[in-house]
Amino acid sequence: MSEKNNRVLKTENLLLKELDISDVTEDYVAWLNDEEINQFLQVKNQKQTLKTTRDYVQSLKESEHNFLFGIFEKKNNRHIGNIRLTIKHPIDKVANIGILIGEKNSHGKGYAKEAILKVTEFGFKKLNLKRIEAGFYENNDSGINSFLKCGYEIDGILKSYWIHNNKRVARILASVLNDKS
Repeated sequence: MSEKNNRVLKTENLLLKELDISDVTEDYVAWLNDEEINQFLQVKNQKQTLKTTRDYVQSLKESEHNFLFGIFEKKNNRHIGNIRLTIKHPIDKVANIGILIGEKNSHGKGYAKEAILKVTEFGFKKLNLKRIEAGFYENNDSGINSFLKCGYEIDGILKSYWIHNNKRVARILASVLNDKS
């Protein structure tokens, strides 16, 4: 197994472990199908199953440009969400980041901020990235605020980009630059 697939990042309260198909559980699939949890995900209109989710995890695991980490609470090793870093432009060293805290009782505990900071650090220090980007539905206040607290800055707004609750909403773009660039 490659080093990439054994990677574990540690924070004060979390273990960020590169996901394996064995980490795909009914609970994980339930997050993806929960309308409250998935409302800001691009897969929100597609029913997910153990098979589709395992196939997704396996495809990312096989990709040299995708890093999908499960977010696990250190105290009990409970899988509470995922964070993904995708190198979109390898030559230019630009990546995209996205996060999902699927366990509702883990919301509001600062776990998203911890995970974002650690994966951003990993991207800059281990992958030598120069820029990491994130995109949000304009009404995803908690997502936007989590990234802003981690040093990301809003780059722009793409008007009428997505449909959310049957109305058009903008896409907010944010990024952080490697200060050693």
